[in-house]
Amino acid sequence: MSFARLQQALMLVLALVSALPIALSQELAGPVVFAFALLWALGIFLPVRHARHPALRRLVTGLVVLVAFVQVARAATGAPIATLIIEYALLLLGLKLASRAAPADDQHILILSFLALIAAAITRVDLLFALSFIAFALLVPVALISTHLAAEITARFARPSRAAHPNADAHTAVQRALDSRRILRPGQLLRFAGVGALLLLFAGGTFLLFPRVGTQFLAPGIPARHLPGFSERLDIGDLTDEAPSQTPYLRLFPLTPDPDRPRRIALRLRGAVYDTWDGTGWQQVHQGGYRRLPTSPKNRYVLQRGFPEASGAGFDILAEPTLPPLLLLPLGTAAIAPEPLQRKGRTEPRTLFVNGTGVFQYRDPDGVGIRYRVDTADNEHFFAGFVPPSAFRQTPVQSPRVAQLAARIAPDGTDAQKAARIAQHLMTNYRYALRISDDMRITAAGADVVERFLFDYRRGTCEHFATSFVLMLRAVGIPARLVTGFASADWNALGGYYTVRARSAHAWAEVYLDGRWHAMDPTPPAGRGTASIQSHAWSQLLDALQTHWRRHIIQYDFSAQQDIARRLKKGFAAPPRPAGSDLRIPLKALFAIGILLAALFAVRWHRRRTSTRSTTRPATLSTPSQQRALRLYQQLARRLKNHGFVRHPAETPAEFIARIDDDAELSPLTPALLKEILGIYEAARFGGTPLDPATYQAFLDALHSPKPRP
Repeated sequence: MSFARLQQALMLVLALVSALPIALSQELAGPVVFAFALLWALGIFLPVRHARHPALRRLVTGLVVLVAFVQVARAATGAPIATLIIEYALLLLGLKLASRAAPADDQHILILSFLALIAAAITRVDLLFALSFIAFALLVPVALISTHLAAEITARFARPSRAAHPNADAHTAVQRALDSRRILRPGQLLRFAGVGALLLLFAGGTFLLFPRVGTQFLAPGIPARHLPGFSERLDIGDLTDEAPSQTPYLRLFPLTPDPDRPRRIALRLRGAVYDTWDGTGWQQVHQGGYRRLPTSPKNRYVLQRGFPEASGAGFDILAEPTLPPLLLLPLGTAAIAPEPLQRKGRTEPRTLFVNGTGVFQYRDPDGVGIRYRVDTADNEHFFAGFVPPSAFRQTPVQSPRVAQLAARIAPDGTDAQKAARIAQHLMTNYRYALRISDDMRITAAGADVVERFLFDYRRGTCEHFATSFVLMLRAVGIPARLVTGFASADWNALGGYYTVRARSAHAWAEVYLDGRWHAMDPTPPAGRGTASIQSHAWSQLLDALQTHWRRHIIQYDFSAQQDIARRLKKGFAAPPRPAGSDLRIPLKALFAIGILLAALFAVRWHRRRTSTRSTTRPATLSTPSQQRALRLYQQLARRLKNHGFVRHPAETPAEFIARIDDDAELSPLTPALLKEILGIYEAARFGGTPLDPATYQAFLDALHSPKPRP
């Protein structure tokens, strides 16, 4: 690839990786993003000779002024100033890409690309920004060096004297030089990119060691996701609408290692609780309000009495920011340990809130979600709250058909037996449907949704089953309530965690039996979201990268720094030695490793020094004629240097003499003598022509003779 093509590709790729995060952030106007994409494509196909055309340059200048006026007019209408500035900078970047014709344009592209990356850091800090930042850091050293080289080449070959023919155009000479394939080689590009890699390592080390003041610095750009089916009202179909969605809400990192993890696990992550049915949906009426939990000294809340402080079963959960900010807990949760907050350089315990039905919430002022540890016991107990069971006996105004059906199914027996019979009846005589029609969501002909499900359609979603189950239990005098949450999680082998997605949202019932609340699910097994679904490896990899970016970068705080310090201290601490152990063996091993490393370093240093000498030393002059020719040329260069003519390092002797011809009046030697000495030097040193001592002395005397007057 020629140097000109390489420079064009560098500018296009650098602009793309820096502008892509902000262009896809949905913060900018759609026409602006489309215009940038069009201008970027023009930068690929528009030749440089057309970009130099005066008409195009005037058009670009007019567009710059026009866009500025448009942005000012939009600002007058109340549009955000910051967004308008970012849009203007993005359009300037696109115009520069479409009209680049000189190294100065490349310098402008570098500056505008850096500004676009800064704008992306303000609006979003997701995985796309991380990849763009890494690519920018690796490419920018190469782009800076290539831009500098392009400027040097343009300045050097822009004069007509540099052209191959005296009448050649300056642009032709510059283009011929830029079309060379030998200016930057692949090995040089890799070394320049290595400089960017070193900068990334330095930035990573600074990030790890610099004192953290909190996670809110990286919080902008992470919008909270709405949890359908978990708000104050639940209508039939809210969970069903989310069934095909792959949106992740939670990542569960198991606390205990297991090489044979199942692809999907069935669990009930408890979310919202509903108590009042109005014929079409559920409401939260008897919730008791949220109460602030007392701060725990160890930031750990025990929900089951007698549970040990250290337990191996459970999960380390990373939750996305959601609305409402629910703390989803699996059944059997015995203790909760949320990670503390970092504010103004101080560690503060995370405050949790719980309502009368045992639903937990947290406050998320930073918009980064929450990370918490859950220790689980070998049971399905859960914190049920403090609202009395009598608040969950409400039966809505309905036809007696539902109550008659419940009485016929469970005419007698204990409450537990009645609940089991009703659940078995629903699972046996009704079919599960993943999607429902609109007429199954609304009332019709005086019958509510439950009646139509039980007596007409006889198929429905988990919401139909759970709602019918709760109302039938209440009809026979058993307190019950409806719960929404998640029923399963998928294993990500690349990331080492389970992912809870929107498609596993589920509804079940909680029944008050034998003085305690129990979770019961009347939905047939096919509708409980426990079937294994094979996910693609690339989607697992992408989700793993996003998760670890959130876990280790966005939520990296002072407590994480302390954890790293503890691990390092533990790793470097000497293990306890048994009595009578000999210390000389590890010392010998350390000494041997040190000697080996020193030897490897010495060998590498010697090879690099030898390689450098071989590439920097002049070629060996084997004949006396070559030695005399070199001394003659050195005397010539010294004489010219004394009069202000200095050869550039990248300039050949022929180019040096040709440059002096342009200023022959100031030269201490005649042009004919200069060309004659140059010819003798090249013929003797490179052509093998002998240079006898007499000829050498004659030309040496001519060098030191004064220049004849014209």
